[in-house]
Amino acid sequence: MLLDHLDELYNRDKRQALPLASVGVQLTKLPESYSKPKRGFIFFLTHPFDLIGWDHYHQYMRDARDLTEVERYQDALGAYYLALKERPSSIEPLMGMVQALETLGGSSNYLLALEQAKKALALNFRDLTIYDELVYLFEKLGSRQEALEYRRKRFTVRTLKSNPNNPMVLNNIGVMLVDLKMHAQAIHYFQKALIESPHLSITCFNLAKAWLQKGMETEKKKLKLQHLQAAEDALNEIRDDTPAILILRGKILYQAGKYAQAKEVMEQALYRAPSLLEIHTTLQLINEKLGNIKEAIDNYETYRLLQQEDKPKKKRRFSFLSREKK
Repeated sequence: MLLDHLDELYNRDKRQALPLASVGVQLTKLPESYSKPKRGFIFFLTHPFDLIGWDHYHQYMRDARDLTEVERYQDALGAYYLALKERPSSIEPLMGMVQALETLGGSSNYLLALEQAKKALALNFRDLTIYDELVYLFEKLGSRQEALEYRRKRFTVRTLKSNPNNPMVLNNIGVMLVDLKMHAQAIHYFQKALIESPHLSITCFNLAKAWLQKGMETEKKKLKLQHLQAAEDALNEIRDDTPAILILRGKILYQAGKYAQAKEVMEQALYRAPSLLEIHTTLQLINEKLGNIKEAIDNYETYRLLQQEDKPKKKRRFSFLSREKK
């Protein structure tokens, strides 16, 4: 399931076979200029109308491809960079940079390629080939956990193609987009899920979280309050009052500046789950805003004490079984 069938294995093996033309070249940033590829008399004789009428974007892209063919990867990166400046919403130059940086090799180039691949993902999260590149890059950097995470994301996106109206699939896409900090798109998919299944509690909860995060990143006060109200409305669709829901409600009220109400809700959560660290840290912030310095210090001390108790003293084999026995 996580390998997403044989096509991932094929693509990964194919990339590993790429020649590293300039191993040891370590870029720290993308070049902003390039030397054009040499085109002799024969080229213009065989391509008399080749560049006539082309805009700058297409000229840069043509140069980048030609430079790649002759293994002038740093110059190709400069051409791709200029093409991207012409069309910032184009994925093609971004992925061209990724391929060139992969071929150059080296950890700094892989990290630079990761930046470009993530930018491409923000432009079109449905493109499965971008996930392939991200998985490959994380594997080359030895980040297996991140590679596995992007395999899962790829599987989620692929599932959407075959089940575009399944509420749980739509919910999972929303969760993935929140993880990618694409909150506006995440909200769109949570809302689509609720159209298909209006009382899906997990989606109402996730929608409330997405609205809260969107509110927290909004600088305009009026718009922020609108986002927080939308978060509260989504949470009000859930009838249960579990600790997780109370914590989220308390955070929404805190961000809205309703500190007394936030404290009341968080104390309800504390009564139900006194050992949750998140409750104590949030209560500390609330009490600081209310001027309750002694209570804020108590919250902090309790948090530190619980944090120390939460640290495992010794690694145990099959620790998940021991936890079940407790």
